[in-house]
Amino acid sequence: MAKIIKNVVCVATLKDIHVWIHASHAIARHIKAERYVVVTPEKYAPIFKAVSNPRFEVVSETVAVPDIDLDYVAERMPEGCRSRAGWYYQQILKIGSLLHLPSAPDDVLLLWDADTIPLGDLNLIQDDNLVYFKGSEHHLPYFQTIRTLTGLEKRVAFSFIAQCFPIFREWLDEFVALVENRHGKRWYDAILSATDLSEFSGFSEYETLGTFLANTRPERLYVNHTAWERFGNRICPVERVRTDAAGTGYAFVSYESWAPARLPADRRQLPMPKDEQGFLDLFFNRMTGSRGVIQIGTNDGMMEDPLHRYLSDERHNAVSAVLIEPLGSYFENVSRLHAARPNTLMLKMAAGTKEAERKFYHILPEIADEMNGDGPPNNWAHGQGSFFRESIEFWIRQNQFRGEAYRANIGRYLAAIHETVVNVMPLRSLALGGIDNLLIVIDVQGAEFDVLLGVDWRRRPNWLIFEQDIAVVGLIEEFLTALGYVYICGTSNPVWGLAEAPVEFAG
Repeated sequence: MAKIIKNVVCVATLKDIHVWIHASHAIARHIKAERYVVVTPEKYAPIFKAVSNPRFEVVSETVAVPDIDLDYVAERMPEGCRSRAGWYYQQILKIGSLLHLPSAPDDVLLLWDADTIPLGDLNLIQDDNLVYFKGSEHHLPYFQTIRTLTGLEKRVAFSFIAQCFPIFREWLDEFVALVENRHGKRWYDAILSATDLSEFSGFSEYETLGTFLANTRPERLYVNHTAWERFGNRICPVERVRTDAAGTGYAFVSYESWAPARLPADRRQLPMPKDEQGFLDLFFNRMTGSRGVIQIGTNDGMMEDPLHRYLSDERHNAVSAVLIEPLGSYFENVSRLHAARPNTLMLKMAAGTKEAERKFYHILPEIADEMNGDGPPNNWAHGQGSFFRESIEFWIRQNQFRGEAYRANIGRYLAAIHETVVNVMPLRSLALGGIDNLLIVIDVQGAEFDVLLGVDWRRRPNWLIFEQDIAVVGLIEEFLTALGYVYICGTSNPVWGLAEAPVEFAG
């Protein structure tokens, strides 16, 4: 039986998430291995678990390399250079992750860059030897560090910096032993001590390990001369890499996070909207091509519903709509309201990260009817529904301005919060391809991020509107920015759009 790789290890942070979503599927498809692992900061681990190929295990950095973290590296760097600490840390993290994961001396381990997508099946083991791709770099500071760290010199006419690096566990252990014996300290401290950390790029894990192997066992290293591309955006957007890059002859393509995305040549320019309503006017009245909207949390389809005026207007019947509401009475209302509307699908469910049954809290309609108090008479309590009971309790207390009678009944209102069990489905379960301009509108009282994590981000919608939850808005904005979105307008219900969307707002 042919030997396969034991552990594939990728190291990623949130800035890599857009490409990683595609890469995680391509890596598992084209590289045979027993185990696939992505290592990421602990605060991003839930995001990576939600959006990655499920064949990948998500391991936090503190678990993979418990003895060293980003601050550890930064503290050893000269002042003025510490912005590069993350770049150095991720290289140490790669080596440390290989050492952390259980493996036997004769197991093959593979480091694979998280921003790199294989285009076809790759075999990195041949006749019990390992296969390496070639890079074209020759960065002198790398070899100065290698000389100080190992006492070894460059032995090949190419670079080992080529987005991936296979190594037997036994070889890796020998490298660590050499470094620790030579310097009398832990391997990562030896690397940090041997590297001129004032250099913008002073150490390469691939070049260092490759030079070690080229000196100690050159007969065990084979070279694959197939070309690869570092700047994938020169070929096609990452969403089309599987089809558009297939005939290029490249073994794999990389999408550097700092490389600019390609903008559509025929982008249409529209005036910059001032708020959510202004954007919706442009979406329904000025944007062209096929359009669709998914609304999560429709309530009854009328009360404070930003889409009601458009979905009820037959001039917009060509805009497809998926309307999602988990509560029976409100779902029945919205179903009756749009029963005659074409191109409309109504789903009685909640949206979330994964399929599940979850407790859902809301105020019974007969109690909500009397909660306007002294006004305003806006039936606000009918809009309260959340996976989090404390969210409903918070808004009941926040409405004490509605008068003495309201305040006297707060205890009764709190006791009337009703619990029901609803079905939850991720939006990735919906087949949503082929729409030029897809808009997702989310109003789910604190569960916005859960809904977003359930989207199939391999097919990014052009536009997003979501109710702002101060507790997680920073993380949501960081997530959307990493996915290639930019803020457009709005405050309580901000509008975000893809930077390379077919529409550009000006003015």
